[in-house]
Amino acid sequence: MSHHVVVGAGSVGTATARLLAGRGEAVTVVSRSGGGPTGPGLTRVAADAADVDAFTTLATGAVALYDCANPAYHRWATDWPPSRRRCSPPPSAPVPSWRL
Repeated sequence: MSHHVVVGAGSVGTATARLLAGRGEAVTVVSRSGGGPTGPGLTRVAADAADVDAFTTLATGAVALYDCANPAYHRWATDWPPSRRRCSPPPSAPVPSWRL
C-alpha cells in the first residue's frame, strides 16, 4: 500500500481519492475545510493552499500528489497562485511523482 495525497475535495478530488482507496492505497484528502470522502483508506486533513510548509509535511513519504483543487471562478486571481506554488516541486522534492 502506497500513500497518496489528493488536494481538493470536490467532485474530481473525491473521485480520485475513492479510486485510489478502492485499489487499496492509503489516501490523504486535503481541503480548506477538512471535508471530503470517508471510508477505508481515506484520511481527511484541513490545510490552506498558501501553507507550503504544511503541504510539504503532508506530502513527505507520499508516492504522488494529485492537485484536484478548483477554486470558484471569482477567486482564481487569489487562489490559483498559492495553489501553483504548493504543487510545484521544490528542488529537493519529498514526492517523487508530482501529478498536476
